[in-house]
Amino acid sequence: MLFHRQLIIFVACFGPMVFVQEATAQATGNEDVVVCQVYEFACKNGSECIPSEWRCDRDFDCKDSSDEQDCGEYCDPEISFKCINASRCVPHGWVCDGIDDCGDNSDEQGEECESPFESCSRNEYQCPGSNDCIPIHLLCNSEIDCGDRSDEGSHCVSQVQKCAEKGCSDLCKYSITGARCYCNEGRQLNADNVTCSDYNECLTVRVPVCDQKCINQMFTSNTCECVDGFSLQQDTRTCKSDTATTAKLLVASGEKIKIMSLTGDSSAELDSVRANAINYDFKRKKICWVDRTTSKRILKCVNSETMADIKKIQVPFDMRGVEQFAIEWITGNFYFVDSRSDRIFICTADDDDNYCLTIVSSGLANPRGIAIDPNERYFFISDWSNQPRITRYSINGSNEEVIVKTKISLPQCLTLDIFTKRVYWTDANMDHIQSIPYDGNQALRYTVINEPDLMDHPYGVAVFENYIYSTNWNDLFEIRKTSRFEAFNNKSLILSKGTLQSAAIQVYHSSLQPMSDHPCSDNNGGCDHFCLLVEGDKKDYCQCSVGFILQEDGTCRRQNLKDGFLLYGMGMPGAIKGISINPDDKFDVIEPLLNMESPRALDFDVKEEYVYYADSVAFRIVRRPLVGKESEAEVLLDQYVNNCEGIAVDWISRNLYWTDDGLDRISMSTLNGSYSKTLITTNLTHPRAIAVDPVAGYMYWTDWSEYDIELGMIERANLDGTNREVLVSGENILWPNGIALDKDGGYLYWCDAFFDEISRVFLDGSGKRMIYNGGKVEAPFGLSFFNNYLFWTERESGKIFRYEIPVEDEVNMPLQLRDEDKELYAIRVYSSQLQSGTNECSSSNGDCEQLCANTLNGIVCLCQNGDRLRSDNKTCETDPDFPRGTHCNDDEMTCNNGRCVRKLWKCDGDDDCGDGSDESPEVCSEYGFLVNS
Repeated sequence: MLFHRQLIIFVACFGPMVFVQEATAQATGNEDVVVCQVYEFACKNGSECIPSEWRCDRDFDCKDSSDEQDCGEYCDPEISFKCINASRCVPHGWVCDGIDDCGDNSDEQGEECESPFESCSRNEYQCPGSNDCIPIHLLCNSEIDCGDRSDEGSHCVSQVQKCAEKGCSDLCKYSITGARCYCNEGRQLNADNVTCSDYNECLTVRVPVCDQKCINQMFTSNTCECVDGFSLQQDTRTCKSDTATTAKLLVASGEKIKIMSLTGDSSAELDSVRANAINYDFKRKKICWVDRTTSKRILKCVNSETMADIKKIQVPFDMRGVEQFAIEWITGNFYFVDSRSDRIFICTADDDDNYCLTIVSSGLANPRGIAIDPNERYFFISDWSNQPRITRYSINGSNEEVIVKTKISLPQCLTLDIFTKRVYWTDANMDHIQSIPYDGNQALRYTVINEPDLMDHPYGVAVFENYIYSTNWNDLFEIRKTSRFEAFNNKSLILSKGTLQSAAIQVYHSSLQPMSDHPCSDNNGGCDHFCLLVEGDKKDYCQCSVGFILQEDGTCRRQNLKDGFLLYGMGMPGAIKGISINPDDKFDVIEPLLNMESPRALDFDVKEEYVYYADSVAFRIVRRPLVGKESEAEVLLDQYVNNCEGIAVDWISRNLYWTDDGLDRISMSTLNGSYSKTLITTNLTHPRAIAVDPVAGYMYWTDWSEYDIELGMIERANLDGTNREVLVSGENILWPNGIALDKDGGYLYWCDAFFDEISRVFLDGSGKRMIYNGGKVEAPFGLSFFNNYLFWTERESGKIFRYEIPVEDEVNMPLQLRDEDKELYAIRVYSSQLQSGTNECSSSNGDCEQLCANTLNGIVCLCQNGDRLRSDNKTCETDPDFPRGTHCNDDEMTCNNGRCVRKLWKCDGDDDCGDGSDESPEVCSEYGFLVNS
């Protein structure tokens, strides 16, 4: 650094002199005060000048160290850029991107910027050494406007002559850098810096120049107009509503719903339970919010005129993940953001018996806020995913388009200015409020409020007329009012401070929910359930609730679930979803089954309409109704269940089969879990998927390889575990995952996650053939077969594919059905066609007391672990020879659920077993103390 500093000082001393400013040290009384140039910093001792860029670089260049005083926030030069005139750091990636992130535009003016983003317009003059802009017409007007006085001086004497030589088409002024052309109002300087042309401020200015409508004028500046129902104010910019309706603020403040005036005066309060979401429907006289109890979330509404008669609205979908919601005021439908299951679902607005439909179920990772404009047929979502973003959707959830994906961290709530067609959002991490047009034009994106020292975790945001109203989720619990016609260092008026945490905020006013000549406004557009108009005929914009099928006339009939659809498990958060086999149908067939950890294995029973799944994190096997309440879920098995990777339902004998990679065994039980028996415990490495053929009496399973010790294989056995045989093995099978049967064709299909391919053999193990190993299969996990189609999930990519099995030399390509962008597990085609047939166990359980299994040689009665068959081979008794010991090693304890954990982990305060048995009083009493669970 020493060399380049000497060089710069040498140039400064012997280079041409420019206008200078007196050093701040003159006041010290030093007679030898050094006068510094405009591009230098004057040390406080009055005897030194250093280059301005050396200030606040963490090197002490002034002898009195004054160059490192009052520097504000330190920026790590390895990762950040230090703004020149603001106590702010911005990432290097934000420099020279055309957006003023510093607020003083210093991140857009460095030499590294190929085309520096000018902080001053072409009709303005930038004062040297600063980012102050003054209109060019103020140059040489005998009044000092720049702090360094460079706008006035002896050079002004030559103004008339120099401007005449310049030949400007409109106007001219002289500056220290020469003659400057500028333009009449409403015009802009062309690239030749001499001629002028029309300037459309309405389309090119980031900060809106009008409250509502901006009209460009050819030979003067723009004019502002208002939409019907508003009047233009004296400032010729702001619009005020002509209606007699008094605007109010609605604030969800935890234990209270607050109704306030726009000046912050409280007019009413309603009791709530940790409410953080609020909205209203002006036409239907509703104010609604979501109460968050410890076990559930409840939608409540109150009459907006009487503020009485609070009603609980029955929503058939699980509400526990709802963060925010919007009301589409044309139809009255509710749009809910569910961050727990990462979806957007809508519901009708009746007090009882509402219909619901998931309209966005993929592509979201942690959605938070929502805002809707039904007249433009859009809604917008904020998402906290590992790629934070603002996304625009058509009103029916289609046509996804990300409009903000850079310089965004934790986008919280959204609001819309439906008149200027702009989105506003709060960012809880970057502590600011920004805005962008509906179309995502980044050139017109701007920061409305940026007060990192004052805005700690901004949350709610609302727009009305020329103001932004926002809430601050910090210890101050503030409600703010800010002009939206200013940018960046915009100052706010604090309307309210208190002890109640302020979350979502809305401005209640009729003008913000204008009715229009909308096809859905008349008799719900002729639709039975939902009118979601984008374009097209009735069959295109009418939609039915989950579990119904749309008819040509817009009516809905209940769907026969036995017709066939796809069931699959997913993680983070755990859920089981049902979607159509038809790629043209983008909506879910059933309401997602939620509140589980990791449903890696699943199967179904058409007869009783149950879904069976293994939650590999919770170490249990559960069944739930396909359609019904979560409270109806039953834990069938939570002991001696470890890492269950495969489940298969024997729909005829009413049994359940599963593999356990943690315990290295294959077991069975009755469908209600009352009796269970271990069938196979030897020569298993990593048993995975399992499938059963109860008519023929066989079960099939896959087994992963163990590094170089064992190869992968597929085996078959009778349903009682006997007659075991290997069907597929060898070097070309390593990580076989999903397995599927084609009984009519006589094939067994499997997918291999190591080779990324799908293969098949005949059911006797002959005729091995690779079916597909193209680019659209990567780490396949689940596999299912139906009507000559294969369906598979990819665990890591989160994609679901459908593949039509080619005939002879045909070449088909897989079709992607879904992209969940999260881990996916087992997949099944739910269809009554796949669960037909009969055997001797289907009648009176084959006269077996406990378990009945159909085999190639006829039915076999079995007894649960610990019992044995009596001589009649039908009934059971206690088996005195059954080993009561443990399968765990000497340094391990056996948990009640059958898991093995190290004895050193007992009574350490952590539930290592998963069932709490390693921390139970019985176990810990031997240590003389109990651990508080």
